[in-house]
Amino acid sequence: MKVIASFEAGPHLWNKRMKPLMVVIVEGDRLKYEREKEISRLWIGKEMLESDAKDAKYGGLLVEKLIDPYKPIQGGEYLERVEIEGKKRLIREMIYDLALEYRMALSGLRIDPAFFYYERLKRLTKLSPIARVKYRRLLEHHDLVKRCVDGFRKAAKELEKEGFLFFEGDLIGVDERVVGEMLRGDLGIAKLSRILERSFKVLGALSKVFGEMLEYPIELSRPEDIESKDLIYAKTSYGLQRISRIGKIEKIAKRILGGEVRIRKLKGVINSVFLASNEEGESVVLKKFEEWYSIKWAVVSIWALGSSFFDVLGKSRMANEYAMSLKLEKEGFDVPNVVGVYWDDKVMAKEFIRGENIDDVAKRILWGESDDYEKISKVGELMGKLHSREIILGDSKPENFISQNGRIYVVDLEQARKGRDFSTDVGIFLYYAARTAFKIDKIGGFVRAFAEGYGVESDIENIRKAAHWNLQRIFSFLVPPQAIASVAKACTSL
Repeated sequence: MKVIASFEAGPHLWNKRMKPLMVVIVEGDRLKYEREKEISRLWIGKEMLESDAKDAKYGGLLVEKLIDPYKPIQGGEYLERVEIEGKKRLIREMIYDLALEYRMALSGLRIDPAFFYYERLKRLTKLSPIARVKYRRLLEHHDLVKRCVDGFRKAAKELEKEGFLFFEGDLIGVDERVVGEMLRGDLGIAKLSRILERSFKVLGALSKVFGEMLEYPIELSRPEDIESKDLIYAKTSYGLQRISRIGKIEKIAKRILGGEVRIRKLKGVINSVFLASNEEGESVVLKKFEEWYSIKWAVVSIWALGSSFFDVLGKSRMANEYAMSLKLEKEGFDVPNVVGVYWDDKVMAKEFIRGENIDDVAKRILWGESDDYEKISKVGELMGKLHSREIILGDSKPENFISQNGRIYVVDLEQARKGRDFSTDVGIFLYYAARTAFKIDKIGGFVRAFAEGYGVESDIENIRKAAHWNLQRIFSFLVPPQAIASVAKACTSL
């Protein structure tokens, strides 16, 4: 029986009360555990270890000995190669998990390589009281933890060469293209069921072999809580900000602005929106993303029977708003800067844009109090420019645009996405603006002003399509019928 490598592993390295474990890697598919008075030995076949490192064929239970601290005795280079392969797999799996949680927002996050080791410990200690005992003292040995983290850093460097991720300084990022591919791939229930099925089979097959190895002396004390999300950062206009939980809106505002802050609730039906200001006059908008269950847009979504998409989950909308804010800023559009992202609190902090709300502009025009069509034309031009890049806003109500010094800002991007449902964006803006029209004869001029700007970079046909019955139907319980008819007539006459 040819020995490939050997090493000392297990909690004895950081807790001398535990019995030493010697792991021997041999040719073939051997798997055997021997328990002696002073030491235990685990024999693992080379092919079994390598397949467990690459594909978790044995649930990761074999390569786990190389993920945690270990002391090489023979074949150190071989052991490091297998360790790196196992850590590459873990990084991929955890980034897939992050993609499920943060969606496209993941492309704007930066991850400390230490996250992957601490997140693994956090998951293990949550699942198993044995693991809580096993790892309780490990975190006190900083040299051992650093060695494990360095292994994850080396694994991430290899994944960078493969194009799966990239390094920005010492932190890891994932390209928007890669995130999109992951979200379009197999990340759902089918994958989860296969993982569970494989895990149960592995645990059943190995229970006899590993049963004796789990006889650790149970201690009542718990390990320190591991907050791995302290190692994930969001890109903001203030630099990188941790995404971990802070708590109340007041605490978040104080962290951003410093000193004493004043909190004022702003208009917000779907979400709770606050304006926070300090004594120096600096202000930020804090938006807490609520769940939608029976509010107006949820009703609209059901009524539309699929004509437009509205996400009811707060974290999904927050992830989308963050990702689209970064994307539009990068492409040169005017959007409020992201100041902070607090994921577990479901709160995003953004720059406060001081200006005129387009909903107020629309009301003055449609009440016959103003002829300021220029701002409406600029909104049309902005929307047309977005549509020319196949970006739709999803929630394009007039109140989500602010005019400041001749520029139009889009201040709500939680429903924005890549898509081609341009006429719905147009329809939401025009029909919603007409909901309070006092002078119906002003609607034609309003639509023409919007179309004048929209046609600079997009096809006017998208406006004509907004007159379709499907869109009229969506707003039939929000907008007076004569206003709907006037908008539709103005659209078709272009």
